[in-house]
Amino acid sequence: MADNPDIVFTARRSELEPCLCWRLTRDALICERGAVPKSLLSWTRGSSLDQWPPAIPLSDIVSIRLRFDPTRFASNRFRCDLQSGSGARISIFSTHYAGPGRFEDRADQYASFMRALIVRVQKLRPSVEMRGGVSWPAYLVQHGLLLLSLIALVAMLGIAGVPMFGQAWVKFAIVLTYIGLAVRYAWINIPRSLALPPQTGREV
Repeated sequence: MADNPDIVFTARRSELEPCLCWRLTRDALICERGAVPKSLLSWTRGSSLDQWPPAIPLSDIVSIRLRFDPTRFASNRFRCDLQSGSGARISIFSTHYAGPGRFEDRADQYASFMRALIVRVQKLRPSVEMRGGVSWPAYLVQHGLLLLSLIALVAMLGIAGVPMFGQAWVKFAIVLTYIGLAVRYAWINIPRSLALPPQTGREV
């Protein structure tokens, strides 16, 4: 078996973007882009994908940020933000668009791909900046707005009521659901520096 085999991860962010096939070689990250319908070309023109090269040496990646990035239809979505030495930026997501309101969770493949990417980039560029979560300004703003939204939700439920049997328990369940997601988001996205992955005794 060859050392440092190529590793592939494929995902599509949304209906408005092409499917991306990421291929990680021993010294480069290659992005193979699927076809985009002509009706969507205007949406993708000028996006971060246009700025990111089809292939980039791993030694040219200067920043890697991993964070939790849930949406309404993909509540377990994670993302990796990459920045090159020229300032180009792009994100790799752990979910795959499978149709309106449907997203396939590819967390297992995503985690394996990310670990290999980090190890290989650090080997070729030891000075790469490794971050977890969002930046402190974004963290404080997001959670300030989240707190205000939660207060507004509680007030709205208290004023409007829920017209069904056991309405007090329904209100409580709704609030708990939002609090649970908020706590998870806050915990995972605490701004921090990422530690080096543990050594396994073999190349990845």
